[in-house]
Amino acid sequence: TMFWSIASSFLQTKGTAQGAFFNPETFQPKSTEPIFEDILELYNKLVQQSPFRDKGEYGWQDNLAEFQAGRCVLWYNYPGPTKTIVSNQQKNGMIGKLVYATLPGMKCKDNIQCPNISPDGNNHAPFLAGGGMTFSVSNRATNKQQRMALDFAFYVSDPDVSYRDVAYPDSYLDPLRQRHTAALSNVNSR
Repeated sequence: TMFWSIASSFLQTKGTAQGAFFNPETFQPKSTEPIFEDILELYNKLVQQSPFRDKGEYGWQDNLAEFQAGRCVLWYNYPGPTKTIVSNQQKNGMIGKLVYATLPGMKCKDNIQCPNISPDGNNHAPFLAGGGMTFSVSNRATNKQQRMALDFAFYVSDPDVSYRDVAYPDSYLDPLRQRHTAALSNVNSR
């Protein structure tokens, strides 16, 4: 969810090894950490500034329609749906209005506190707090079929292959590696 994408900037200042929901060493919920109150306050401020806070349940297509009509200045969603919209700006009449931007991050004092600090001095989520892929193979599969399934899983998981998959505008696959989102930030229009 959007909440966890923002929260992970605060909870994972040293990368994904810190866990997102639970402390990987103690298995205590991360929501009991003192910084979690700051996360909730930030998220509450974002929600309170939203023009949709009083409209009830609103889908991403409803939000996009409001944005395209000029009734809101910022629209955000997961990268999958936005890739198609951003790459088709000429077709959808939004030339120059849509660009990718990184979610808000946590201001860092130094690269010791945040080894992955960005040039703007912030720690951003190590990757989106959603998505991913799981593979299963039937127990009836032959050894050859199991090997083929494993080869396919390795192929799809390869960083160079996955980059092409997430960069394809109509794939709706979300970029999970930082280098994916950095490359997508350069997409302005076609």
